[in-house]
Amino acid sequence: MVTGFEGFQVPGDKYTALSVQPVTGSGIQDVFIAEDRFAILATQSGVDIVDLQCAVVVSSAIITGTDVLSVAAEFTTATGCLYIGTSTSGVLATRWKPIRAPGTDFTGKLDQIYTTTSTLPITDNRINDIDALPFQLLLSTGSGIDFISAPAEGTQHVASRTFVSGSNSCQLTNAGEAYWTVVLSGVEANYDLISTTGIGIINVDAEYNTTVNGPLLPHNIVNEVRVSEGTPNILNVATASGDFMIEEVQGAEDTARNRRLTVGPDVVSTDFVQGTTFDDGGKYTTTTGIVTIYGLSNSDVTVSGTHHQEISLLDQFSRENTRDQAVITGTNVVIRTTSVA
Repeated sequence: MVTGFEGFQVPGDKYTALSVQPVTGSGIQDVFIAEDRFAILATQSGVDIVDLQCAVVVSSAIITGTDVLSVAAEFTTATGCLYIGTSTSGVLATRWKPIRAPGTDFTGKLDQIYTTTSTLPITDNRINDIDALPFQLLLSTGSGIDFISAPAEGTQHVASRTFVSGSNSCQLTNAGEAYWTVVLSGVEANYDLISTTGIGIINVDAEYNTTVNGPLLPHNIVNEVRVSEGTPNILNVATASGDFMIEEVQGAEDTARNRRLTVGPDVVSTDFVQGTTFDDGGKYTTTTGIVTIYGLSNSDVTVSGTHHQEISLLDQFSRENTRDQAVITGTNVVIRTTSVA
């Protein structure tokens, strides 16, 4: 496999790639970065926790009878949990801090906590995505979106919103906002999620689509939404026809500044460099076989890095991997950054 102009072979000739072989199975479905150090990997057969400082799987769990689709961890409190979303068994969980210890097998420590028939019932047992904050959990399911408020003291609540196509991506902010995809029709937002939980129904304060609610998205099929928190929040929407940035204006959404960075290809995943604003910072996008890194400024957008899975001999003088670092061969489904990205 040739990586660029100089013809170096991947991975041995010029650089060392950080490559970890999962121990619970192949086919990584989701990645969550905890404590800016641990990569939690959802494989088809379980969960691996990788210490990024040494690129080693330090603990793991095998999960049988269902596929693992998503993972998230609430790691800021002493009682925070690792949450695991499955294809047919709802949400599993265990305490986060004890399972980081090297050599831990936490298979027997997982509890099934939310399903369609649990005390707090959710919309579907297929959990496509999870985001977590202290005492709060947001789920993208095969039938909609669920928000669970579980305070340390007091009554727990679940609020839901259903739609036929389901949701495959969601994110909470520390300010209490929530964003989620509606697979076939765009992105929705709620600016004060806690206020709606007592009535059991999630209200929608804003939506972005391809027809009437702007800024108009480039495609109605949305793969992911990511948020760079700030004043204002910056949204990046990965669609089947490229990705789209929005500088949110709550209450006057259609006046928001926007940028379309990747035009045409199906963007499957995206993430921001920490602290990114509309005019400063950077973002990553993943299409089939290619990771692109953008640098943002108030006057321009530049491509600051491109990483291919493979560059053919015919393209070796027209394409190059930045710093000769290639993407490891496989199907790219998710990209996540750390503070040193």
